[in-house]
Amino acid sequence: MVVISTLCLITTAHAEDDLPIVVERGRAKVVARGFPPAHVDAFAKATDGIATFYVTSLGLDMPEVVTLNAQLDSDTAPALWIGDEQTIELRLQWKRHLERPNRSRVFVLYGIGYRLAEMAMQRTLGKAPWLTDEAHRGLAHYLSCVALERLYVVHGKSLWPDEYNYADDGIRELKERMERSNESKIIVACAAWHEWVQEYGGPELGALLKRWNNAAPDALRPKDALSYATTRGTKDSYDKSKRNRWFRSFSDEYIKSTIRNDATISAKRRGRLMRDQRVLKYDDDEPDVPVLLTRGEHIITFKAPPDQWYLTEIHFYAERYGQLLTKAKDFTITLRDEKFKKVYSWDKPYGLIRGRDPQWYKIRLDPVPVSSAFALTIEFESRRDAGVRLFKDTSSKGNSAAGSARRGIQPVADGDWMVRAEIDRVKDDNPLIWRP
Repeated sequence: MVVISTLCLITTAHAEDDLPIVVERGRAKVVARGFPPAHVDAFAKATDGIATFYVTSLGLDMPEVVTLNAQLDSDTAPALWIGDEQTIELRLQWKRHLERPNRSRVFVLYGIGYRLAEMAMQRTLGKAPWLTDEAHRGLAHYLSCVALERLYVVHGKSLWPDEYNYADDGIRELKERMERSNESKIIVACAAWHEWVQEYGGPELGALLKRWNNAAPDALRPKDALSYATTRGTKDSYDKSKRNRWFRSFSDEYIKSTIRNDATISAKRRGRLMRDQRVLKYDDDEPDVPVLLTRGEHIITFKAPPDQWYLTEIHFYAERYGQLLTKAKDFTITLRDEKFKKVYSWDKPYGLIRGRDPQWYKIRLDPVPVSSAFALTIEFESRRDAGVRLFKDTSSKGNSAAGSARRGIQPVADGDWMVRAEIDRVKDDNPLIWRP
């Protein structure tokens, strides 16, 4: 154990022991496997510096200590996500991803700043469903860019072992883009947040977000409560008028009612799939028993890997039977969260299930974000004389059920449905490889 300073403690272990390097510095604790010690120290400096800046200079709420779990894993594409209220998970695939971004195409420092910004926003602003996706992303991007500039002032190029001017990835580039007239809504939102900070100072940004959170706006008319919260405590009439003008301009574009469920539309707008598909399944590809279910739904639960994943396809092994239906008929696929609450559903035509021989069917879906634990249900509305039989596999059990919330749910005791979920990630959700 080597003491670097009163604020920094580094514990190292021999490679053959496969023990992590642990670095504690101020508001940061880094637990890293597979990384050179110099980079682990840089992780700690960056995490501590950015978290401290968000608290002291912008008035945002952060945990007393943020833990960064970092791992070098050749089986995983670069990923960075919030694990819990005070933990961030970092995965890089190769050591070359630690090189400066113009070589590696991986923005490690920016990504850490972005995820810390999201953590601060969750604690300061709350869920804020009335704030549009562009405004959320714009604020996280703006905060990360400002933080990188401050980090460079404190540590300079020497922070990162492969020295480079990471401030160029920050507010300098953003300021140029904010002055253009043809930028995306995310960059326009950055300009709005920047205008507020320039006018009233950094700490007032955190104060504004806290007032909005405490206002608890109505889902149908959020602007009323938020408008009042924006000017609350302001006695000077001229200042109050300026704040009102800023809010009207901002709210027209970025504050909406929350009654619409645009989960799939939102997922498409966020961008492109990474083509890092994972198939979640329990079966061994050997069908055992076809089951006729004339009432209720086939229910199966899954757990997604860490990070934000999107459901893109559902696969099931089934067979048609009885008289072919002459009238148009649909079957229904429903995604539910860990509390069995409906997230989204798709109606698909029976015509997709062709022939009478049992086989795998793959149904492509509009991408929808899934929680860490989720359920899929399929309802065929089969009859005794016609419909679809879904197969179950007895090589596993404990993850399937039948029925419905209204009629009651019964576990499938001796097997699991032969249903698989294909999930993927979205590039635009990963600040390591995508910036607005």
